[in-house]
Amino acid sequence: MPVPEPFNVTTDCSLQCVTPALVRTTTPALGVSISGAAGYAFDTTFEVRSAPSVKAPVLANGRTGFLMAPTTVRWTVPQGILSADTPYFWRARSMNERQMFSRWTAWQTFSIDQTRPDVPTVSSAEYPEDQWGAELGTEGTFSFSSNAADVVEFLYHFDYDYGRVEATGTGPRVASVRYTPPSSMSHLLAVTAIDPAGNTSDPRHYRFLVTSPPERYSNWTLDGTTIDSGNIGADGILSGDVSFGPGKLADAAVFNGGTISTAASVVDTADSFTVMAWVNPRDLSGSQTIAAQGALRLYLDATTNAWCGSLGTTVACANGQSWGPPTVDQWVHLALRFDAIRGTLTIFVMGDWESCWLPSERTEVGAAAVASVGPLVIGDRWHGAIDEVWAYRRALEGVEICMAADK
Repeated sequence: MPVPEPFNVTTDCSLQCVTPALVRTTTPALGVSISGAAGYAFDTTFEVRSAPSVKAPVLANGRTGFLMAPTTVRWTVPQGILSADTPYFWRARSMNERQMFSRWTAWQTFSIDQTRPDVPTVSSAEYPEDQWGAELGTEGTFSFSSNAADVVEFLYHFDYDYGRVEATGTGPRVASVRYTPPSSMSHLLAVTAIDPAGNTSDPRHYRFLVTSPPERYSNWTLDGTTIDSGNIGADGILSGDVSFGPGKLADAAVFNGGTISTAASVVDTADSFTVMAWVNPRDLSGSQTIAAQGALRLYLDATTNAWCGSLGTTVACANGQSWGPPTVDQWVHLALRFDAIRGTLTIFVMGDWESCWLPSERTEVGAAAVASVGPLVIGDRWHGAIDEVWAYRRALEGVEICMAADK
């Protein structure tokens, strides 16, 4: 005997797909599974009536034709027969090639709901619509509401992140989600209400603005000085053999076994940061550090002949497929960015290929924050010149790194 199958969740229903089902189309596809012996064919008849009785009028019927078992067969109710807000009853039976009939299935029931929910409302105390909201890194609560009593869930999209949340309540149907925007400036949230039949409202578009935190950064131009021209005030301290010579933009620090270090930490490695520098290696031997502080390190890896950055045990390396491997006497712009919100560590060589017009390369890996302290050290075991070192207490956008590399 055929066994009734649920309605198709993609085309016909959403949450109530088995009897008593609730569908959103007047041409649903009725389905049964046929489990006869392999190699035998069966012709299945479907019928739809206005009541679960053989005395009720047949509204629609049809046959699938002979199909080999085992299989699942479906028959679509023709257009113009069914209407919304009315219960219907259907059953099916199969006939084999010897014209022997199975018993009818039990009566299955469904109704059609084609009323779309109203457009939901959206609100957030932390990120009000079309206004500057909380600072980057602040988690916000976004509340959704619909006056449609049968709304069962809300589908939401934050830029490229999306999900579903169950609706609750007996008055307006409501739900809320918590979300931390991954970047500052403008963001767009789209929310759609969904009922049990899968009918969807028009989307509610909600634009909000994330405030950038106060910029905190250090910049060592190394133009004959180790003074920090940023607003952190972490002046560098010379140690060992470090001199100044021609650089990429003006002068640069030339390292011959010495270092430049700060008195205390400059960035918080447990939070987002970006470290950038122009570098020009004199040789490619050993593992040469450009900048390091506690768990973070931006360096030249001689073993793989690649530019690398690490945070704790997480390592990202650019092997030169786009820009070329590390080369003696060639200026290259490097950036190491950790995004604590997205959980990514990225090494950039000559900018960001998604944002730059110039050839560039980037490698991104998943990473977790690592709390560590200690001075920021520039040029430990570095052989060559370093110019224009920057350390930001945030994850720069790709276009910002691109602009720094395009000089």
